[in-house]
Amino acid sequence: MVVDATLLIDVIRGVRAAKRFTQVLGRAEVTSVNFGEVLYELGIVNSLAPDEVEAALTATGLSVVSVNVGVSRRFLELKQIDERSRAAQRRVGTTSPKSLSLADIVCLGYAAEMGYPVLTADRHWTTLGKHGLTVAVFDYRNPKTTL
Repeated sequence: MVVDATLLIDVIRGVRAAKRFTQVLGRAEVTSVNFGEVLYELGIVNSLAPDEVEAALTATGLSVVSVNVGVSRRFLELKQIDERSRAAQRRVGTTSPKSLSLADIVCLGYAAEMGYPVLTADRHWTTLGKHGLTVAVFDYRNPKTTL
């Protein structure tokens, strides 16, 4: 399983929906890019030291992994999926269409490369299958989500 930064941020912040999945972290991976996003967000917003955050998360058994060129090769495909999604959102009148950040693309690209599902709070990602995403995406804030 690949976890997105949103889950890890919420685990550290003690958000109940995220804490239900703490046991998943022992068999989960996060890319170094997404891990950097966690350290940045918690450092800027919550003034937490990166060493503290890293120690807390790696103590769960979470693995921080580097990405390879195979992941990078998926960026174009993921941006095309993102564009189809944004176009569909505009067609139904969405004034602020949801879009994928570079960190989002890295997370999804890694999951696609490895054939792993993703656990995130980005509900938008759960809609991308109808635009070509083949990665299974689970929203941990959905009370029906179980792993």
